Amino acid sequence: MGIPGATILVVGTTIGTTTDIDGNFKIGVPTTTKQIQISGVGFMTRTVDLTASDQVNITLEPNIQQLNQVVVTALGVPREQKSLGYATQQVQGEDISLAKEGNFINSLQGRVAGVQISGSSNIGGSSRILLRGVRSISYENQPLFVVDGVPVNNGNFTTTDQVRGALGYDYGNAAQDINPDDIETINVLKGSSASALYGAQGANGVIIITTKKGKARTGAEKSPIGVSFTSGITFNNVFVLPEYQDTYGGGAGPDFIVSDLDPTQLRSNFEYDGSWGPKMEGQMVRQWDSYYPSMPNYGKLTPWTSNPDNIKNFYETGVTTNNNIAIDGGNELTKYRLSYTNFNEKGTIPNSSLNRNIFSFNGSNKFTSKLSSSLSVNYVGANGKGRPQTGYNNLSSNFTQWWQRQLDMDQLKDYKNPDGSQRTWNMNSETDLTPLYWDNPYWVAYENYQTDQRNRIYGAVGLKYDFTTKLSLSGAIRTDYYSDNRQERVAKGGASTSEYKEQNIFFNENNYELKLDYKTSINSDLDFTAFIGANRQDRKTENNTYKTQGGLNAPDYYNLTNSVGNILATPVKSQLRRNSIFASASFGYKHFLYLDVTGRNDWSSTLPTDNNSYFYPSVTTSFIFSEFVKAKWLSLGKLRLGWANTAIDPPPYAAAETRPTVSSNFAGYASAIIPNAANNSELKPEQTSSFEIGTELIFLEGRLSLDFTYYNSYLQM
Repeated sequence: MGIPGATILVVGTTIGTTTDIDGNFKIGVPTTTKQIQISGVGFMTRTVDLTASDQVNITLEPNIQQLNQVVVTALGVPREQKSLGYATQQVQGEDISLAKEGNFINSLQGRVAGVQISGSSNIGGSSRILLRGVRSISYENQPLFVVDGVPVNNGNFTTTDQVRGALGYDYGNAAQDINPDDIETINVLKGSSASALYGAQGANGVIIITTKKGKARTGAEKSPIGVSFTSGITFNNVFVLPEYQDTYGGGAGPDFIVSDLDPTQLRSNFEYDGSWGPKMEGQMVRQWDSYYPSMPNYGKLTPWTSNPDNIKNFYETGVTTNNNIAIDGGNELTKYRLSYTNFNEKGTIPNSSLNRNIFSFNGSNKFTSKLSSSLSVNYVGANGKGRPQTGYNNLSSNFTQWWQRQLDMDQLKDYKNPDGSQRTWNMNSETDLTPLYWDNPYWVAYENYQTDQRNRIYGAVGLKYDFTTKLSLSGAIRTDYYSDNRQERVAKGGASTSEYKEQNIFFNENNYELKLDYKTSINSDLDFTAFIGANRQDRKTENNTYKTQGGLNAPDYYNLTNSVGNILATPVKSQLRRNSIFASASFGYKHFLYLDVTGRNDWSSTLPTDNNSYFYPSVTTSFIFSEFVKAKWLSLGKLRLGWANTAIDPPPYAAAETRPTVSSNFAGYASAIIPNAANNSELKPEQTSSFEIGTELIFLEGRLSLDFTYYNSYLQM
């Protein structure tokens, strides 16, 4: 039987073709050609040497790996996907790195069923991801990210105003620090049945990321090291803007205003921040740029005409470059991989940029036939500048809601007078040229800008000792640490009170894990795998905010000591500890029937000390019915069933009776505010009971597949 649609490529060239419906093909090859490569969906790729004959018969082997795919499951345990009693989906790293996204989460869009991703078009903006929708009404709903066993924080640490849609900056979610060029595979554990072993952290599902590792290189024909280099460049332009009217210019009525400086002249209504004024028919009037002595149109009347592209002309062409170099090598005992990535993004908003440098190292070593070790270290250094504000009254909403259609961006670009004061289209009056409601958009971009610096280290060190081929003991220490420093400026001489603000965020989470694994065949029909372990999680967070009050004394000097009034300090610190034990038992009968039982118990410091224990059980089973259906068209048929109970503990100090918050100084003395409402000292974890049933079908040796799941979750407060 021929294979239709297979791809044939002449090795070393771009010459290629595909097979017809009967699996036949014709292709012209250069005389120097020695090999052709053949690939097809569901089949192993094959390279064939050419002979003097003009005909060649080729047989492709089915891609058995696709049918018996091994995936990484909870706590880093590799399992055959067909044995799992819950829904999981794997994405290859090359599919993620190909897009060269600044936030790799966006690259998962459309690749995983049941996943909702809300991205941001802002430079370095947040991407929010949900697995199977919203589960909690009180706490976080995003999944846990795990990189080579390390739980990676995905916090945002944004302001309340930014969350509710008021003016603020989007500094992005912390998981965007994960480098897509280092990703080997991503396995998405969608439901509670799949993620119950992660406890409270995995209550919303888990995204397990396995990074690329070094490979053993032996033999005289192979290089001792491998080197790879990838580079990408992307250009971004604002593609869609609202449809604006270009009939009426600035103002609120059909008439111009008589100038107070010269009653014989008419002027525009530059005080009004809207465009429902006189029709733009080329009338000669005095406009905003005629009042600044240093501007070319000073004292002149200019035509009252529209500028249809004035908003489009503000945006620039964004450029993103991504370069990665990696070396790997090793032998049968030692393997390593070292990678460096430089990511640079210039935004479409003037003066906006983001730079990220990422170093990663993965290594492993076998000291003896029984003792081995592993080490992973990742460093991320990111610097942002001029991120655009989000929410109401940001630049985009200014253009759409509070703007005038006759304004010329070329005139606004030169936004400063020789004395450093601002030139704005929205002035107080003919004699008071300071901003009334709105700053010049270029003043906002180049004077009211922010900066931020994030330095992050995450990784793990582990040891494993094999007592026998069946029994092993492993231990690991995993850490995630970062500092995120942010500076926000409101320049003196603008429409708003000048201000300088610093926000310093520190996050550190350490996990200490010990696990005992056992694997055996009870008899020729029954396989048994089990493990038991313990974990301690310690998390410390600081979020300290300091800002000036009453304005700045001197312009262009951004320092807290430049505050007119007392500095407002808002320090916030929190600590969390979870102690956990967990266990799992898996049975496999004749490779067609599987049963998994897991359990985990957490003791959380955020709950009352006399009631801080809660348990997560799960039971799953899978039945491979294709073992009993003798049909060539059905490669794999599986039914699966799962149930689990998960819980989320409250944030730190939510169970304490009161938690005073620091307020601004009063008469030079520190002060704090006690909340009006007391917390619930008998707080319990938020629990969810989940049930799912599904099927996986693979047809025609992997050419067509179907994965269907029905699930139901019940939340108990």
